[in-house]
Amino acid sequence: MLFRSEGVYAWVDLNDLRGNFREPGRSLEGVIEVGGASAQVTYASTNAPGDHSASVTVNNTTYRLFSISWLGLGQNEARAAMFKRIHEGGGETNNVCYPNNPAAAGNLTGFNVDIQGYRVNSAQFDLAQCESLYSAVLQPFNVRSASANSDFASVRFVGVSSVYYAFSDWGGLTDAASIRENLRAVCTGVNAWESVAARLGGTNKFKQNACANGTFINSLLFGSNGLGVEPTKVTAVDKVAGRTPSWTRGFALVGK
Repeated sequence: MLFRSEGVYAWVDLNDLRGNFREPGRSLEGVIEVGGASAQVTYASTNAPGDHSASVTVNNTTYRLFSISWLGLGQNEARAAMFKRIHEGGGETNNVCYPNNPAAAGNLTGFNVDIQGYRVNSAQFDLAQCESLYSAVLQPFNVRSASANSDFASVRFVGVSSVYYAFSDWGGLTDAASIRENLRAVCTGVNAWESVAARLGGTNKFKQNACANGTFINSLLFGSNGLGVEPTKVTAVDKVAGRTPSWTRGFALVGK
């Protein structure tokens, strides 16, 4: 319940910051939030099934919502699950979700998976194979259930947290449909790490995992075992009206 509540309150904060509660006629936007451990999807729905139905009152108006959370589909946990699926629980050698770097460009001799001490010693990015791994990670969670009711198709979504960073890295802020091809173009090939590092720049502290994370976010949103959102209906933000959307602020708004 805690994680689902985070999605509800993140939805409140996002729509408040966007002015959707204050301006008559404004559509309410859905939120897709991916953290390190869990992912949440929340949107306005009048026919959400009981186990995913929620209601929240803002400014004396009650809104009915569909809200779901998946513990284990945060970006870090999904990456760990992907890693474990390779080479009988290894994944250190020729990992297909990381860019090739035999010349150790930038003095990088291996990739820090940044969870549970995992490390990739050699890599050969293959988009289709990496997508297949992440599809297998997604499959047990039945993510497509979040888009099963009739309200989903009309919702415009805003991605926050890890969704924003993947969109920023791979061109999704201007065209969500371009993420997949950008991943293929930049992460594939001999010495691809040089291209990845050049694209993301020296200040991006998450770039070692950017090809894997981008593939996961793209698979979660658009893949066959993912949500199946239309790319034209998803944007991503870091800040709205100068603030980062936060479930804690949403909780405070509801409590007023």
